[in-house]
Amino acid sequence: MAYKISFFTNITHEFRTPITLIMGPIERAWKLSSNPKVIEQLQYVARNSKHLLSLVNQLMDFRKVESDNITIEPTAGNIIKYLDELLIPFESFARERNISIEKIYRLEQPYIMFDEEAMHKLITNLLSNAIKFTPDNGIVRLYVSAVNCSRREQQEKLYICVQDSGTGIREEDLSRIFDRFYQSKGNDKYPIYGQSGTGIGLYLCKTIVNLQNGTISAKNNRTKGASFRVVLPLEYTNEKEIVTYDDEDETILNPMDVNEIAPIN
Repeated sequence: MAYKISFFTNITHEFRTPITLIMGPIERAWKLSSNPKVIEQLQYVARNSKHLLSLVNQLMDFRKVESDNITIEPTAGNIIKYLDELLIPFESFARERNISIEKIYRLEQPYIMFDEEAMHKLITNLLSNAIKFTPDNGIVRLYVSAVNCSRREQQEKLYICVQDSGTGIREEDLSRIFDRFYQSKGNDKYPIYGQSGTGIGLYLCKTIVNLQNGTISAKNNRTKGASFRVVLPLEYTNEKEIVTYDDEDETILNPMDVNEIAPIN
């Protein structure tokens, strides 16, 4: 098994450079063209190239996990700004199917310590999964909050929840959803570019969370859909940022107790 994984990941690594070289000219041609039909075709090519690159990256990440080569290196950063930028391509994908992506942030201040690469893999996989199982005209929500996991615990944690409005997870799948190569056979799936469908994504998420001494779990919502909940250690940086929000902004700056989090229906 180890030999096969090594063989395929070595071949996959050889694919990465030519795929990247293909994507550059496609995007430049897309921007230079004024013909709507040409632009549409170039968009299809670009999306499928990104899908292929996603497959390559997933396999390379999987190889790192299996060989214990993934490390967590937190740096100071604005987590809200980072997530907002990360969500831009997902919002574009979601609009094509009239899926609404809602964001709810509840942090005392946005500057915390986090590993950008690890956070990218975690959020990308969870959002891709949520959109994949959300029907047209559905809703995907991203919650990010500072929480106290218990009344006695003073140290706040970083709580991340990605919720979809799909059909939910079969009970027999809940205990295996984070297993390597595991894929549910009975759930409705909807296409999303960049979603690999290899059964590696959630396994990678669990590995990344475990490396940070965190927890990740999946749970069906009360009405419809499922939620993936992550709890990570939270360390604020010395940097401070005073942010003014409009009344209509969904961002709320209050640390919360995990028991007081608004119900995820």
